[in-house]
Amino acid sequence: MTSLCVVGGGLAGTLLAWRLKCERPAARVDLVTGTHERPGATERSGGMVRAFECDPVARSLATRSLAQILSDPVLRVWSAFEQRGSVYVVADPGEATLDVLKEVGEQLPGGERPQLARRAQGFSFAGDRAVAVLEPYGGYVRPGLLRDRVREDFTERGGKLQHEDLTIVPASGRTGYDRTVLATGPWTGELLRRSGLPDGGLRTKRIQYDRYETDGFGPPPFVDETTGLYGRADGPGGILIGLPTQDWETDPSGPPDSRALRLAAAKLATVVLPDTRLVRHLGTVSATDCYSPEPGLALRTVPGAGGHMSTFTGGSGGAVKTALAASLDAARSLLAP
Repeated sequence: MTSLCVVGGGLAGTLLAWRLKCERPAARVDLVTGTHERPGATERSGGMVRAFECDPVARSLATRSLAQILSDPVLRVWSAFEQRGSVYVVADPGEATLDVLKEVGEQLPGGERPQLARRAQGFSFAGDRAVAVLEPYGGYVRPGLLRDRVREDFTERGGKLQHEDLTIVPASGRTGYDRTVLATGPWTGELLRRSGLPDGGLRTKRIQYDRYETDGFGPPPFVDETTGLYGRADGPGGILIGLPTQDWETDPSGPPDSRALRLAAAKLATVVLPDTRLVRHLGTVSATDCYSPEPGLALRTVPGAGGHMSTFTGGSGGAVKTALAASLDAARSLLAP
């Protein structure tokens, strides 16, 4: 009987353990979570989901993940999916050709493809060549809720939860499992180094967004590639906005907030969202996530571990939109003969 261990109780690890149990019910699958549940990237993610991405690999994963949510009533409920549309502003229209958008549409229920537009209601684009990819079926999910519902189903299917704080992981096959997968997000690199194993170039980076009370236009989930600004409406009269940081090698347990980044995002919001006024700052949300040299949430074998260990991380703060498809691909890879 196949025996597998997934270390890491965030969305990525939980989805992977669940996929393994769904794909091979007879397999022994253990999910190891920490004894102290610390809020991580799963709880702090804005949860935006869409199909379009400029990178073709990320686009395939995002499209297939969204297709699963749209076509599966159970996943829609588990994730509390809110369909609000999506706006993705690209600086170079060559990344969003009609052929690319047609390919995306063909993979989604109903076959409706994203549309290109020079304008989008409530937005102001920078740059003469900038265009927006408009998706009526995009939106956002609640990643923490999805993780909790998936974990419940995992245990109902016979999966086992273990609560243990690991400081090292045994190399080679000394774990008692056929395969061990580290889905430990920003703690993965340090855990590998402490275990005497190469970290695969994994790095940590701070992510941050801010919550505001607003009046006026409440935008759908959006990314503006020309300025870096991203965000979405946060219920009636609220908004989340953020900018990518350049704060690398941050402490996974609690990165500091950046006031300068908050002010920069608020200033850009007045330009990108001219119909939205930020009335009051409600709080800053910060977390640390894991980035790999080859971006994207994917299964990667750990050298020096005898082929018995892999990582499943490296997707950064935007991995929620690709996690459903990436976890299915990883599970099938692990279970392949």
